[in-house]
Formats: sequence, C-alpha cells, structure tokens
Amino acid sequence: MRGLYLRGGQKGRGSGGRLAVAGMLAACLTAGAAGFAEERPGVPPITPWACPPDHPIKGYASEESGRVYHRPGTRFYEETSPERCYASEDEARRDGARRAPDEEPLRR
Repeated sequence: MRGLYLRGGQKGRGSGGRLAVAGMLAACLTAGAAGFAEERPGVPPITPWACPPDHPIKGYASEESGRVYHRPGTRFYEETSPERCYASEDEARRDGARRAPDEEPLRR
C-alpha cells in the first residue's frame, strides 16, 4: 500500500504526516475564523453584466490594473462585467479597489 513503510519491523504510518495534516488543519481553521470576523464589502452581481440597484458601482479585478471600480455613467461602465458590486466608493475602497484609471464621464 502507498504511504506505508517499515518502522521498527512493523508496518505503519509515520507520525510526521499526521503532524503536517494537523498543522494545515489548524491554519485553515484560524484563517476561516478570521474570515468570519470581517466579511468582504459589497455584494455579488445579479447577472454577469448587472449589479443590484442599491449597489450600482461595478468592481472588477484584472491582472493589469488590479482591483478597480466603475461608477454609473462613466466611460466603460456598461462594458464592465462586475466581479463585485458596491453601494459607495468608500465600500469599494474598503475592498481594496481603486477608481478605474480611464474613468471619464460619458459625453451625451
């Protein structure tokens, strides 16, 4: 069987593996408890292209720009597929987002 070896003439599993698993479990539980203490700001989008009316700011994460947000009425707002939706710019900033660099109001 895989994972078994002879130790002192007996077949068995070493305690090293159990200690590693116990350490990983403790780390996951600690991280999980920290995650429950403070929930991520914003809400998920209601469709791939739309945010709820009470959270109209679209948050988007890209490899190039990092986490950014687009406000309604700005240049790329309609084209943005949100990852997260925010009620205010402050809420978006608390989530680590910054205003999109090319954000300009639409000229109508």
